[in-house]
Amino acid sequence: MKKLTLWSACALSEALGKREVSAVEAARAYLDEIARRDGEIHAYLTVTEEEALAAAQAADKARG
Repeated sequence: MKKLTLWSACALSEALGKREVSAVEAARAYLDEIARRDGEIHAYLTVTEEEALAAAQAADKARG
């Protein structure tokens, strides 16, 4: 899988627009990175994984 969490916001936006990646793929990549790293850096108080994935699915559906 592409290391989406290393892409710039512009590159990710462009790839989403061209449908080279889905919003669900991007959300999953970031959620996986949070799960992998947050134990050591404690950057998040709350991670709402289900809500993030639901929003990503809705975005993908809206794009067609």
